[in-house]
Amino acid sequence: MLLPEALIAPTGELQEGFFPDGNLLTYANEWLVQGYTQATVAQISDTYRDFAAKGYAYYLAYRHVADRLAAEPNSVSVDAAASVSKSVGRDRIAYFQGLARQHLEDFHRYANVPQQAKPPGSTYTQTVVVF
Repeated sequence: MLLPEALIAPTGELQEGFFPDGNLLTYANEWLVQGYTQATVAQISDTYRDFAAKGYAYYLAYRHVADRLAAEPNSVSVDAAASVSKSVGRDRIAYFQGLARQHLEDFHRYANVPQQAKPPGSTYTQTVVVF
């Protein structure tokens, strides 16, 4: 079973700066718990359970970042008439949504791996010889 530190840089992908409220370790722990729960529900073999849980945890993490960015304006300006305008950086949101989607797809690939197969991304091939 992975520890939440495995998700956080320099070992993992998650950067402290993505989570300005300072709760990254707490979040990472909860995301891993959810990842292992989803891996169990999906009946992923023990061989791939850590990989799948990590993929699901990253999915939740990047979705969290995308949701936060969508909720916070990129910039706020106030004109002389006290009219406020806010803009949201859609490209930043799309970037993290893409990362989330990629990791969710990774999770689903582990859910569809036959018990005797190699993990996704491998060079697994099956040859049938008929005499």
